[in-house]
Amino acid sequence: FFFVIAVIWGKHFLKPADAQRSLNFTVLAENPLGLTLDSIVETIMPHCKELEMKRLDENKNYMEAAFVAEFRNFKDLNNARSALHGLNDSIQISFLDQNGII
Repeated sequence: FFFVIAVIWGKHFLKPADAQRSLNFTVLAENPLGLTLDSIVETIMPHCKELEMKRLDENKNYMEAAFVAEFRNFKDLNNARSALHGLNDSIQISFLDQNGII
């Protein structure tokens, strides 16, 4: 029991101070007229420290792109979200923290 508590405590308190948080996020557009992968990436990049595309699904009626991004702060994440919504009225965005609770 004490070993488990020590491991949990160590993982929580011994993290590097500059540890960055990466987010998985998905951009979905059901009517992607004029929306391209390039326009999505160009819109997100000014707000990200790092960006990596993980998946792209598209056809003439649908586009879904999945990314892992590292944002400097919450303001940059919110600015990226607002900029993406400005690209197309049908855009839906989902963010998911990829780091565990412990």
